[in-house]
Amino acid sequence: MRAPGVLMKAWIGAGVLGAAFAAGAASPDSRYLQLPNERTIRPGAPVELLSMRIRVREAGWLYVQSDGVYAPAGQTIANTYISVDGKPVSNESVADWRGSRAPQPHGFNTIGAVRVQPGTVEVTLQGRSAGAPARFRAGSNLSAMLQPAREVIVSASPINTPKLLM
Repeated sequence: MRAPGVLMKAWIGAGVLGAAFAAGAASPDSRYLQLPNERTIRPGAPVELLSMRIRVREAGWLYVQSDGVYAPAGQTIANTYISVDGKPVSNESVADWRGSRAPQPHGFNTIGAVRVQPGTVEVTLQGRSAGAPARFRAGSNLSAMLQPAREVIVSASPINTPKLLM
């Protein structure tokens, strides 16, 4: 259920992840981070909320996921997504509070997977707002798992989804 005037959309722009998880399949190089304090971002370019470097020992799949809570600080629209080495690899989770008479915090969730080669990769949770600032709550997180399953299937919608931000 959503508050009147609030449009919440979460879609898979980069892909939908389907994985057959197998116990003990993940690499020990997998990582997890949490935002230690609430973070307010101003409207404009994407802002790095959390970032990690992961050492990739052998080519394979990198599964990325983030969930948390964001809230409006005025009439705003905000989104989150995950990038690997600067390239978006997840869906965008978007909340639009513009015109809302009772703006409330909302949960966000992003998910994706990408093939990576040996070396070091940088995984980043990006946040963005337009119109007014947005607040990302403490405890919002970012996880990255190397070799998450024996099989990983990533697909994208054949129809381009319109971007709600900028």
